[in-house]
Amino acid sequence: MKKTLYELKTERIWIKIDVYDTPDGRIVVHGHDSGKTVQELMDNYDYEYFIEIKKEAVQDLTEKLSAKKEGNTIEGVVQNLIEKLSSKRKKKTIEDVINWFAKHFSHHEAIFEIKEELKDMDVDFTFSTWR
Repeated sequence: MKKTLYELKTERIWIKIDVYDTPDGRIVVHGHDSGKTVQELMDNYDYEYFIEIKKEAVQDLTEKLSAKKEGNTIEGVVQNLIEKLSSKRKKKTIEDVINWFAKHFSHHEAIFEIKEELKDMDVDFTFSTWR
């Protein structure tokens, strides 16, 4: 499954940030900036950046998201109470995790905020760049 978190295309810059799962069970957040503005700032026309969450860490993330409350809305509080009382808390799937990324990180600062959120949740990941 693949979702675009953010995309901007102008005469001077094209920014695209996607999140997807891989056949071996990883989740990857891939950002790609290109254009004249990137060349002026980075001395290269293209700049790519990646957050990789390995399979074992994806399992850890799904467990943490399964236990995480979805805010203080009445619906969220009621749903969490029902799940707690019934002891049937649904475990999140990789698709749920990708949808969670899309719901919470659909803007141009997504890559930085995802890194911070994963650190706060103590989820192991790697960050790399290529240009």
